[in-house]
Amino acid sequence: MRKIRISCFFVGLLIWGVLLTSWRCATTTLLVIAVSVAIFLEVAQGLTYHRTFQFTDLVANMMGVTLGVKAGSGSTLKIN
Repeated sequence: MRKIRISCFFVGLLIWGVLLTSWRCATTTLLVIAVSVAIFLEVAQGLTYHRTFQFTDLVANMMGVTLGVKAGSGSTLKIN
């Protein structure tokens, strides 16, 4: 059951990423949105009893979304 939930989560992230990079707005705006989500997710982890906030995870999240937005902005995959 856990593997199914994790798989669904990552498929949702993939769909969200494709939609985010297909919106017609500046790359800077997309980057601000993505970094905000990364910060929110890391802070939300600190609110649970079994996960903790870690600054290094926050930095890794921000680096990941930055690379993802950069890769997605040059992608030829666009949704009309």
